[in-house]
Formats: sequence, C-alpha cells, structure tokens
Amino acid sequence: MSFKSIRYVAVLLVFVSCGKDTFLEKEFSCKTVNLKNLHEVKDFNKNFSIAIPNNWNRELYYDEIQSEIFTADTTKQLTQTYILDASFNYGVLTFDADFHNRKNAILKKQHLKIIDSGNQSFHGQPTYWYLTEGEKNGYAVRRFNMLTILSENTYLSVYVELYGTDLKDERLCNAMALIEKIKILQ
Repeated sequence: MSFKSIRYVAVLLVFVSCGKDTFLEKEFSCKTVNLKNLHEVKDFNKNFSIAIPNNWNRELYYDEIQSEIFTADTTKQLTQTYILDASFNYGVLTFDADFHNRKNAILKKQHLKIIDSGNQSFHGQPTYWYLTEGEKNGYAVRRFNMLTILSENTYLSVYVELYGTDLKDERLCNAMALIEKIKILQ
C-alpha cells in the first residue's frame, strides 16, 4: 500500500471516528453503545420520537402543556435497568438565575446533590444538563436531567433515573444512547 493510500485511510478513520461521539457520550466517557431491536415511538402530539427496545413498556401522556413518553425495561429488576422520561413542553424556558434557584430548591427538597452539569447543544439547540445523586425509596439514586430550548415557547425535557449502584455507569451510557436517538418532529 502506498503512503498516499495509508494517509487517505488514516484521515478517513479520524473523520469517521470523530463524527460518532455525541456530546453525551463524550461528557460521560461512554463507549459507543449498539442497541438492537429498537422501534420508534412518537409522543401523542407527534412533536418528537425516540427509539426504544421492543420489549420495553411505555406510557404516553399529554395535556395542554406537555406531551410525554415514559419508558422502562420492566423485565429487569429496578436496580438493573433505568427509567427514561422525555417530554415536549409548551412554555418559556431560560437558563437564568431564577431557573437555577428553582432547580436548586427542588433538588434540595428531594435530597439530591448535583455532581456534574453543563451547557451544550443538542440537535443544534441550547441545552442545560445536570447529573444528581441521592437516595429515593431506600435506594441510592442517580438522576440525569436535560433541558433543551426548541423555540421561544417550547422545550424538550428528558430525565433518566437509575436506582442502585450496580453497573450505574454502563446503564447511564445505555440511556445516553437512547437519548441521542430522540428526533424533533415539529
């Protein structure tokens, strides 16, 4: 193989590998997760969709201010899986001091402590995320929240709850892979 061919292959590999990691995978040092047997679920109002495993239970909910998909793998023990909730919300969201004060008050009331947070772009939109830890229902709990401003008066809210400490990083990375499959349809 010529030097020119080797250089071409090397550049191609760098380009392809750089394009695969999402901000969630990078932020949480996740390896690429290859989920199988997924099907797309649309929220009731068809504002967004998410691909979830075929065997997962899901609940759809809507009212005048939100349309929500709540899903989990109910074939596993609570401490071996995670709960994922995504909702399209109508309302104004700004990541200002008032927002952070309200968020912190809620977390304090729930006895959850932020262990990491950041501002990113998700689907090209401003996003704030945070990861908390604490205790809930007698279990250690880790909760990931992500809020993405979609327009002046709509936003996407996603949270993942993981109970227990077994494989918590692996379960979080699996959840991140599903979150990355969210499509905004509106």
